[in-house]
Amino acid sequence: MTSVIPLRLQVADAAQSIVDTFHLIGCRSETTMKVTAIVAVGMALTTATIGMGPSARADVIYQFISPDGNIACSMGRGDDGGHVACDIHNYTFQPIACPPSPVHLIGDRFVLDQTSPEGSPAHLDCHSDTMVYPGQPVLDWGAKKDMGTGFGSMQCQSVPAGTFSPSMFCTDFPNTRHYFHIYSDHFDMG
Repeated sequence: MTSVIPLRLQVADAAQSIVDTFHLIGCRSETTMKVTAIVAVGMALTTATIGMGPSARADVIYQFISPDGNIACSMGRGDDGGHVACDIHNYTFQPIACPPSPVHLIGDRFVLDQTSPEGSPAHLDCHSDTMVYPGQPVLDWGAKKDMGTGFGSMQCQSVPAGTFSPSMFCTDFPNTRHYFHIYSDHFDMG
């Protein structure tokens, strides 16, 4: 049985990280910070209470951010395959419309979920949290983060500015060849 005290400490640390992140990006609205922290704590407690089945477990998880701090990603592989998700902070493209919700949802999370041999194309998802946190490891320009080979392999590369703005390219090549490529002004998915 999991002790409730360590879980509460982890949730409190997560809420504080959210507030710290808001301070780093210039948000000074205490109401916004408190609501976001409460939502994050509620989501963490719900996940901890309900639990995740073995098919949702990610055995390997990497988190990283682009050198300019604009794109943050989480990458994992578990019994059911691999996944990668990235958030972009500053962008000019139109995010997807999200359903009505008691919390503010943003449709700018890119997701590539390869939980079956044929995988599924990348898509945008709605969320109310952030993947950015203080002290996150940086994926240097041109560097790649690789999940290895086989079922559920994923790879992301931080791409420096060139013809377009700096970007993040994530794919499941050579397996399913699904991908997403995020720029500040547009994106490609397949």
